[in-house]
Amino acid sequence: MNGQRGRALSVASRCPRSRPWPRPTARLVGPWVERWSRRDWMVCRLAPALPLAQGEPLLRALAEGHRAHLRALAWPALLACAELEGDPDEFARVVGDCERAWHDQDEVRRAALEQLSGAPGRLLAALPDRVLRDAAVTTVQSRDSTAGTLAAADTLLRRAVHSAASRGGVRRAAYAAELLGHVVSDPRLTRSPRPLRVDRATAQAIWNATPPETRARADLRVHLAALLAPHLDALPDLDALVRQTALEDDDPQLAARAAATWVAPGPLREQRCAELVGIDASFATLPRVLDVLAARRTDLLSDLLAAAPEGLTGRVRPRAAAWTPRLRAGVVGRWLPAQRHAWEAHHAEVAQDPHAPLRARADAAAHLRDPSLLTALADTAPQPVAAAALGALGSAMEPLLGDQHTVYGAATPGSEPVLDTLLRHAATGGVRGRAAMGALRSLLKALPERDALMLLAPVACAADTPVGSRKEAARALAELPGEAAHDALVSAWDAPRQHRDVRAVLALALVATIDRPGIADRLLRGATEPAVREAIVHTRVGPVRDSMTQAYRTFLTRLLKETDDETAVAVCRALPAWCAPDSDDVLRALVAVAVDPARSRRQWNAAARELIWLPLGPSGLRVLADAFQELRQRGIAADRQVREDAVRRLAGIADALSRAQHATVETLPVIDELAAALCAVGLRRGAARLLWDTCLAALRHGRCDRERWEGLLSLVEERPERLALSGEPYLDVDAPRARSALLNAARLLRERGTPVSGLMALTLVNAGGQAASWEDAWMGELEALRRHEDGDTATAALLLDTGRR
Repeated sequence: MNGQRGRALSVASRCPRSRPWPRPTARLVGPWVERWSRRDWMVCRLAPALPLAQGEPLLRALAEGHRAHLRALAWPALLACAELEGDPDEFARVVGDCERAWHDQDEVRRAALEQLSGAPGRLLAALPDRVLRDAAVTTVQSRDSTAGTLAAADTLLRRAVHSAASRGGVRRAAYAAELLGHVVSDPRLTRSPRPLRVDRATAQAIWNATPPETRARADLRVHLAALLAPHLDALPDLDALVRQTALEDDDPQLAARAAATWVAPGPLREQRCAELVGIDASFATLPRVLDVLAARRTDLLSDLLAAAPEGLTGRVRPRAAAWTPRLRAGVVGRWLPAQRHAWEAHHAEVAQDPHAPLRARADAAAHLRDPSLLTALADTAPQPVAAAALGALGSAMEPLLGDQHTVYGAATPGSEPVLDTLLRHAATGGVRGRAAMGALRSLLKALPERDALMLLAPVACAADTPVGSRKEAARALAELPGEAAHDALVSAWDAPRQHRDVRAVLALALVATIDRPGIADRLLRGATEPAVREAIVHTRVGPVRDSMTQAYRTFLTRLLKETDDETAVAVCRALPAWCAPDSDDVLRALVAVAVDPARSRRQWNAAARELIWLPLGPSGLRVLADAFQELRQRGIAADRQVREDAVRRLAGIADALSRAQHATVETLPVIDELAAALCAVGLRRGAARLLWDTCLAALRHGRCDRERWEGLLSLVEERPERLALSGEPYLDVDAPRARSALLNAARLLRERGTPVSGLMALTLVNAGGQAASWEDAWMGELEALRRHEDGDTATAALLLDTGRR
């Protein structure tokens, strides 16, 4: 599988469909399948490229396994193998056997359907009707089928309809369309049904080929009509049946579906919408009908809006309920003033109705534009309705923001200015306070900076104001430009008894001005609070601009020296993202943490994990080497406590170097210094592992350093258990220099003649031979190892399978 939902092999869409899979490719893939035969997921990925006769037994064995995730891989791979084979009969046979996949768990069913739905049309045409029926019916009737599985079945049946129609198979197209009706009628299919892409003649042929039992079922014929909706006017029988269902069926949902389908044809949409609304006003609640009335038949809106207060009960709305549809403001703006007034009055009535559902009342309040009514709702309505009213109050006042006098003069019933109303509710906290502060922020964007500051600064500084309101005020202040806004943020930070969550919002705004006087000192004092620490200690994703990198780096270095344990650990992890090759101050700060005996274990461990991977210049490498030398001297000191602390730190630094094989040429000498320090303090096992990784890293750079290999051998020849050679090492030896260095290292180890060096040489030869497809040079080296003085090495080399015969 390619790791994502969908087709098992992307290559399947690019392979030749008219002839079998090329045999040279099969000969190329066969050895890989054999090599990875113990990894089932790799077999599922590679076996589809084999001929069906070879790939089918492998994939069927996995498809019959007991692990569901392997079956979800194997069935699509088997279908892909049959698809690449290109034989319609064989493809139909394999798909016919997928009945077990349809009745399996939803994960397996979905994977198989997604693979099958992408097969070429000529292969889908070869499938018997029973295969399509089993796949569709099982998917619909299975309780665990999800929307994704139904969508895959929908795609499969649509392609089957189009494929059959393009080949003149009208009966097959009608049968697939009937099955598709079952799928699209399933309520678990979340996406709205789309009409089939067929022409008028094909639509007529499909309807004429539909069996009488399908026509007799109201639900199936409505779903079929939805699939043929663009050509419904050319199908008079079906058209009449759908209209009859909409007007006479007792099921409100089916009647609504039939009505929406009946008005689908574009040329007749306006006429049919008017006819339905004239018979039953409840049809106007259907989104498709309402869109036509609101945009094209506004002459019918007056009667509709007059009936809306009564609940618009009828065929599709058996019981009266609050009705608050969503229409674009541009559509409502084209109505007559009386119609807009009636629309507003209807929403006002719903918003004030204590018996209406809260969601309907909140939706209605969001449509209102009367400040007096909105203010009354904000004061008296339940919280969701009040919050919606406060948000709408801000939207209602935005058109007036061009005239400052009008904004301050817009009054509520109590002669209270709108902005003061929002501030009053912002001070209450909770959902009302957040909504009021959000509306206030949107309004303040158009006010002069001085006026906005006069409103926001007191809210952000007041300790008795709810925390949520203060946070919103702080965010609004952060969006204002100018020195006055910055001074207001500083004042809010300095306010007594400021809440920690508000300080976190303020810190996020102030850290963007870290180069200004006094800001670093303030943030330094607040960094012990977790919320503030998360706001000011971060990597490149944040508010600090690149131009302030140096100032921010200096601030982080101060934090590392002057703050608590948690903050120091966070700074150690964040600092490398802000470093450059000339950032020796950062390196020295981390080194100081790593070697300082007074630092906690968490701090020096976090610093150690970042030391080697900093972008180091020549001076930085010297600083790091000097640190290892210092720890080495402490590790052999007479004081036991000093010695134990140094040994632990060196061991922690060595453990942090889990990727030493990726070291650069410049850092190799520094790692050698660390290995020497480990040896000096008695950590010879760690030194052996580190030297092995360093030797491999040097090979990757085309270097075979005899002294480094001899130092490693001196550690492991006396105690072989210090270096475990289980598993293949990672070696990137694509470059000629790297391969040459690897071959020289293998010869160097083989010629030494010891058991340990022989096994190390065999490990290198195995890795290099596989990378070079066992060229003659590597085969010659392997033959030499098979004659090695050590019997264990010779036997291991003899048992090594190169794949060459």
